[in-house]
Amino acid sequence: MLAFNSAVAGIIVNVTCGCQAIYQLTSDGNDKLCSFRGFLLHAAAGLLYQTLCVQALHRLFVVVFATRRYLRSIKVMTSITIIQWLLSITFGIPALVIGRIVYQSGSRICQASLTDLTIFLYLAMFIYFCPLTIIALIYIRIVHFTKQHSFTTNIQHSPADQHRQRRELRFIRRLLITVGVIFFMSFPYLIFFLRAQFFP
Repeated sequence: MLAFNSAVAGIIVNVTCGCQAIYQLTSDGNDKLCSFRGFLLHAAAGLLYQTLCVQALHRLFVVVFATRRYLRSIKVMTSITIIQWLLSITFGIPALVIGRIVYQSGSRICQASLTDLTIFLYLAMFIYFCPLTIIALIYIRIVHFTKQHSFTTNIQHSPADQHRQRRELRFIRRLLITVGVIFFMSFPYLIFFLRAQFFP
């Protein structure tokens, strides 16, 4: 269910970006629906990151709170997924309603202006920083827990459980390395992007 959730979010992001690209190629893109398309772009990007956040939360329930089986139930995970969709749909509405998603003539796209720091930081927090911070904290907690409990000699842990915990630890270490590499590799792109926006 969670993998399907992320797949649907990815499809929405790709379809939204594809539609926006068609508008950019066929016209200047500054029509009545420009602000709404900008809202959809922001909402779809936030949706994708938040689906990854829900997956990390599920892994936390599986590894750290393994004894609380109700947290992994279909009912709980469905409720969390519904809340995630509602947050993704609604967080960009204030920017749309007050008219802060505007047409950018340089890129021929409607989006929150980088010179409008209030709305830019507001959207950046919901789309990028909050989900990634939560994901990072969850995986750090899982790694810390797994290091403490993977190799204990407690008789309650069967060999199969210990093998599963070692596998989880290897997986999360590799995931954290990948996330760290992507995060540090994105800094040059971020610098070039900000430079192009503020000093065209």
